[in-house]
Amino acid sequence: MGDLEEVNEITPYQLFLMFLNIVAVVVALLTFSFDQISADVRGFLIKVDTLLSVLLLAEFGWRFYQLEPDERKSFLLPWGIIDFLGCFPAYPLLRIFRIARIVRVIQVLRRVGLKQILKTLKKQVAESTLWLMVTLTIPLVLISGWWISRVESESCNEGVSGAICSFGDGVWWAFVTVTTVGYGDRFPASNSGRLLAGILMTIGVGFFGILTSYLATIFVRQDDDDVEAELRAVREELAEIKALLKERDEG
Repeated sequence: MGDLEEVNEITPYQLFLMFLNIVAVVVALLTFSFDQISADVRGFLIKVDTLLSVLLLAEFGWRFYQLEPDERKSFLLPWGIIDFLGCFPAYPLLRIFRIARIVRVIQVLRRVGLKQILKTLKKQVAESTLWLMVTLTIPLVLISGWWISRVESESCNEGVSGAICSFGDGVWWAFVTVTTVGYGDRFPASNSGRLLAGILMTIGVGFFGILTSYLATIFVRQDDDDVEAELRAVREELAEIKALLKERDEG
């Protein structure tokens, strides 16, 4: 996000990246700042933090690659280097640089304004809905995984086969449930856990319905573009024919 200071209009994808940066900062703070977190949760959050670091680093590299050579220096100085350092997964102390990302996200949101953001979201309904569902799914899976691991702790202590015994097990179960895959290696035994499973499956059905609709919209949009291009070509040919007929009549 080294070029945030130049952003005057935000796309749904850029909003999602901003959210991903906020999640990365929160995960880093939870992982390295609070001693109350259990070793199980801390270990899993470290893995999540590493994954987010890799994703942010890849996104940074892709944006840098797309720039023209004469634009890369201004992209890196000063914010680009700070973003780059905050993406390294192997150096936890560099996570402090992610705070600068949040400050800049807030600055951009204030400059663009809520009215312009809502206008953009309404203008791109399909893409906005897709990224909104992805944005909501990430905390949903993490929170559900944490909650189910606590609810199902009794079943785990009783040695029930397939019990959800750790935060990692809970997140895995929440992920396969919300995607409606239902892998079956982990499952809830309590009524509260089954209720949560029902909610996640319902949300998952809606999410993949939206994803299917979005993909269909892309194909329809492509077809519309092709039709519009053909109509434009026909209009140009008709204009040329009319011009030739006019020249003949005048001659």
